[in-house]
Amino acid sequence: MIKLLSVLAMLTILGCRAPEPGFAGPGRILYPERETAEETSALDELREMVLREDDAEMTGMLLDLLRAETDGRAEAYLAAGKRAYLAGREELAKSLWKDALDCEPRGAPEIALDDEVTIRVYRPRTMIRADARDFPTPLTNAQISEDAFILALIDELEIETTFEPIVSNGLVLIAADPENHDKFTGFFRNASESDDSMVEVQMWFLDVTERGLDDFGIPLSRKQVDYVTLSEDEFQRILDAENSGNESIFLSSPRLVAFPYQLASVSCVNQIAYISDYEIESGIADPVVDTVNDGIIAEFRGIELSGGEIFAQVGVVLSEVRKPLANFTVDLGLENSAPVTIQIPEVSTTKICEHFKMGTGNMLYIPLKSQCNVRMGLIVKTSIVSADETINGED
Repeated sequence: MIKLLSVLAMLTILGCRAPEPGFAGPGRILYPERETAEETSALDELREMVLREDDAEMTGMLLDLLRAETDGRAEAYLAAGKRAYLAGREELAKSLWKDALDCEPRGAPEIALDDEVTIRVYRPRTMIRADARDFPTPLTNAQISEDAFILALIDELEIETTFEPIVSNGLVLIAADPENHDKFTGFFRNASESDDSMVEVQMWFLDVTERGLDDFGIPLSRKQVDYVTLSEDEFQRILDAENSGNESIFLSSPRLVAFPYQLASVSCVNQIAYISDYEIESGIADPVVDTVNDGIIAEFRGIELSGGEIFAQVGVVLSEVRKPLANFTVDLGLENSAPVTIQIPEVSTTKICEHFKMGTGNMLYIPLKSQCNVRMGLIVKTSIVSADETINGED
């Protein structure tokens, strides 16, 4: 009882101290500065446990975190997570480890959970290319995140872990035995040694009628299928329809070449300008012109698997703007000023993200269901090419 009172007294003192650099102000236990309130969840949970329970392990863990310097904060969270895990508080441990990843740990931290299982933190993008720290921000907002790709890839590689890997901002924390850690690192080591290999992807954006797709034997609705493999014969039938000018229309067919794991994007959009508002200055009303996208954006990320297959991630956003744009008449309240018209676009958006494995040179069709009679679709073809072929423009 005396020990618990002394701990509470110490926490009270910490909570009432004047603010210091790197710490929050009075009324709270002094946490290291965090970007958002959401990031303090693990510390809040720890604080409540200490106040509620006479648990020396949790108390020591909390005080260790409070004493951590900025540069060592990630390592402190990793160590605290281990203590929570060994104390049987797995969810708290995972929350602390997630906070550790948010602190961007330096190097490749490793912590032993027992004689067999160790926790290691990896940044896959730099395991392939040491200079690839900053990746472009995805354009589609279709959940085509690097973190989702990492989890899907771990599942594809059949890496056996003690619990589900924790991912954040391109970092992954894996708890596994040495054999599975070696399996994971070996895959990326092989990928990094293939400096001459690049992933080529060609995408065909299609605007195809319902009748046309039925003729090709390709499913229309995403309720039926996420994607289908296209045979050469089916693709040829689509080409023939395009050339005959009947049922299908190729909106675009861009070709991209990217480094393994690198994010690449293509788009086929029409930017529609409209008057969204008016700015009034010195009694003069100036129109504010905004734009809205009408069309399709696709993003791709791929990496070669053993045996020459490609593991890929594709995210697609289809935006349809209802035409004509709705017009609204408004009174600006200016003297001797006539009413003006503003426009408010109505946009229907379809978003998907798929992970799949395909052989080099194979084709997939990803259907997108439109609100109109027309159905949109995306054909994806991937290949592994050499950098020399790309530079020299060889087919």
